[in-house]
Amino acid sequence: MTGIDAISERNLKGVEVLKFDGYTMPVADKEFDLAVSIHVLEHVEHERAFLKEIKRIARRAIIEVPLELTVNMKRKIPICRAHGHINLYTATTFRNLLETSDLVVTQLQLHDTTLAYEKHMSPRFGMLKHLVRHASFTLLPAAAQMRFTYLATALAIAASAEASVTLVNRSASKVFSGASNPHFVAAFPTD
Repeated sequence: MTGIDAISERNLKGVEVLKFDGYTMPVADKEFDLAVSIHVLEHVEHERAFLKEIKRIARRAIIEVPLELTVNMKRKIPICRAHGHINLYTATTFRNLLETSDLVVTQLQLHDTTLAYEKHMSPRFGMLKHLVRHASFTLLPAAAQMRFTYLATALAIAASAEASVTLVNRSASKVFSGASNPHFVAAFPTD
């Protein structure tokens, strides 16, 4: 099931679901106040082209990626590839990608996966894995990031945009989903 299928099945009032290639979205410049890209960049062949389009359609963006570039890459790469992850990041490389894509990172938050996620991925050892990852990240965050996968969420604006950012809680008017990507990009309307 794709993101388009999952969202379409919900029949959300006032939400239009459109398919796009990830590089050209059929909307006007700065049509949205906020674009949300959750677990998309690690799947995208041309990351900067994707970010350029996000920057074109929205005044600001929330972008989240897994931080999978760890010390044990021989083991990690086959796992990442199995999930379609072709781009791997650390917090530093993620920030660099955003900044070299003409985005200003106003906030960058690193966080752990949830207990529910760990239990889903490993029903037998999910609780233990979550406790180890969480404790490691709490006690030794730099060392933990070199060993385990965590998440990074950035709030970014175009480098030419005003530096102060205020998030607004709105309903999405259009939801886009990449053709082969089960994740989504949601764009929120401007005033």
